Amino acid sequence: SNTSQSPGVDEVGTQDIVTIGCDLTADPVLRDVVCTLHYRVNSGSWSSKDMSQSRVGGSGHYSTTIGPFNYNNVVDYYITARGWYPDEYFGDPIFVTDEDPTGAPSSYYSFTVHDELAPTLSDVYHMTKYPTTTSDTTIYATATDNVGIQSVVVYTKPVGGLWYTGHTLS
Repeated sequence: SNTSQSPGVDEVGTQDIVTIGCDLTADPVLRDVVCTLHYRVNSGSWSSKDMSQSRVGGSGHYSTTIGPFNYNNVVDYYITARGWYPDEYFGDPIFVTDEDPTGAPSSYYSFTVHDELAPTLSDVYHMTKYPTTTSDTTIYATATDNVGIQSVVVYTKPVGGLWYTGHTLS
């Protein structure tokens, strides 16, 4: 219960390591408690990763990290907890399992990876030595981004003039 995710659902970027945690309250006689994170990317196959416990005993806080992931990836996840009770009559262990959210793996938590890095412009220059309002000027620039460039808009202003907008580079 109390499953947590950091960064939050709408805050995961392409460079983030995501911490998934949960609080588990277990019966003191429950033994060998293991919490496991199950996750998948873009509806692919489920992967599993054991979670570390930060308190001694079966109860406590469990967490693990996953990522980073690529832009626009959709990551689904759920948590299982398992352990066993000693059977005082027959000696065989009684295994118990629980999941969060209830109904997993049909139910699961999910987040989408966002692009948190701004594009970079470099090598900006023009070919006309002394451009005027009546001369054609070719402007060059290199635009880079970890995801891709949608468009680059150039704002120009002649000396003493007004800003011109709407020049889209291709």
